[in-house]
Amino acid sequence: MTDPDGEYMGRIWFFRDITESKLATAHALRMTRYDGFTGLANRSVFVEALQHEAARAKRGKTGFAVMYIDLDHFKDVNDTLGHPVGDAFLQAVADRLRENTRETDTVARFGGDEFAVVVTDIDEPADAAIMANKLIKALSQLYSIRGNDIYSSASIGIDLYGPEASDAETLLAHADIALYRAKAEGRASYRFFTEAMDAEVMARISLGMELHEAIEAGQLFLLYQPQVATGSSRMTGVEALVRWNHPKRGMLRPDVFIPVAERTGLIIKLGHTVLMMACRQGKEWLDAGLANIRIAVNVSAMQFKSPIALEADIVAVLKETELPPHCMELELTETVLMNVAQEHHDILVRLRQLGVLIAIDDFGTGYSSLDYLRRFPVDRIKIAQNFVRHIETAAGDASIVKATIGLARELGIAVIAEGVETAEQLELLKNWGCAEVQGYYFAKPLVADEITEMLRKGGTLPPSADGNR
Repeated sequence: MTDPDGEYMGRIWFFRDITESKLATAHALRMTRYDGFTGLANRSVFVEALQHEAARAKRGKTGFAVMYIDLDHFKDVNDTLGHPVGDAFLQAVADRLRENTRETDTVARFGGDEFAVVVTDIDEPADAAIMANKLIKALSQLYSIRGNDIYSSASIGIDLYGPEASDAETLLAHADIALYRAKAEGRASYRFFTEAMDAEVMARISLGMELHEAIEAGQLFLLYQPQVATGSSRMTGVEALVRWNHPKRGMLRPDVFIPVAERTGLIIKLGHTVLMMACRQGKEWLDAGLANIRIAVNVSAMQFKSPIALEADIVAVLKETELPPHCMELELTETVLMNVAQEHHDILVRLRQLGVLIAIDDFGTGYSSLDYLRRFPVDRIKIAQNFVRHIETAAGDASIVKATIGLARELGIAVIAEGVETAEQLELLKNWGCAEVQGYYFAKPLVADEITEMLRKGGTLPPSADGNR
């Protein structure tokens, strides 16, 4: 300050506390770069680290690896113990990743149960394998979360820096492909990316696009395998089996395209198409006065990811086609049935009250507990072909089949054996009390016109002389 003559008089100081503003700015900056839930780097920081390591590698420095990590069965933790426990579990996983990586490595969370690591100073694939094994072991140790003991595991996909994969997004894409392979081949393991994997994924993507067009173009059709009463050889039902008349590859079986449909989300549309075709055909047979037989339709686990929508679709299809509900049988594997019974028990109850039948497909190959049969009785058990194939020669398989038939009898559940191919198998099953069978001994899957002709002749099927009708 100065007086009117310009002479210096002194100074006045003004102070303002900007601590909160600084903290808020720092927090906002951190939120844009780090996962607010676990404190790990986010995707943008991870990509920066990848770019930095790629630049170092190009200058002749040591190489590095990208690891894509996914927790196995994390959904089960959320579903059984609740989201608060699931959230605490993810934070514990983040802590273990920090503890088992180096300061020069970058650990990130991409969302959900997906994590990634940039592992620096990797000269050989073996170095990456050692780190992957270390992380898998660390993440598989017991977790104690809010009074709950949780056992988990992780799958890891790995890609090594190289001329063919030098940019961040390519490295991540390759690691993701390798992760898919690790999960598909048993989980709790790691896989390295290879060019063969890339070609496989490209082929799968292409097939998915073709499948979408095939559904729209009506290239899918159904075959029907007769289900036969052991006492009279009369047809009691059919199992609808979808096939794809591919314009270039010919007829494709479902094991080729169903996994693609499940991974691409097309399974919902495909399932609706199969259900509609099967019910329309059943109504045609009914209107023609041929038979009041049931039609079995397989339902996959992915369709039950949206159970309410599936229920609505089944009800709508039955209404549109006017097929009586008791003529439809839904085939679920043991694992699918168990998951549905636990999470959406009421939906299956409503379907059964409507009159729709529920069958367990491939019985004996899935869920290890039989308690669900008591808590959620089903209409029919289908004994897996794996057990039927050797019942004449393998005492263990014969014992399993006889025990299953006896168990079903005690519980009041119908039984049908799959994969019957010989007269000896049929005679044994009949003597043990199995009322129905299906398999090549009577007929392979047939087109609708062939089934129609059989029904016109009374629906009695003589056995095939060579087991390959």
